Amino acid sequence: EEKEKLTELLKKEKLLDQFLLLDTRALGTAVAKEKLKKGTAKKLKKFGEEKETKGVRLVKK
Repeated sequence: EEKEKLTELLKKEKLLDQFLLLDTRALGTAVAKEKLKKGTAKKLKKFGEEKETKGVRLVKK
């Protein structure tokens, strides 16, 4: 669910092609259920090589 939200957000921000989205729940990571905040787009632009947010890890290609 969070992965879909992030995917949509990245499409909207035209950043989707820059990141690989990996669902960390598939890796056994416990996830807190949080809604995406409005500041997420700004945070995405500041990402380094790898960032984890709400159970979805974004890895810069």
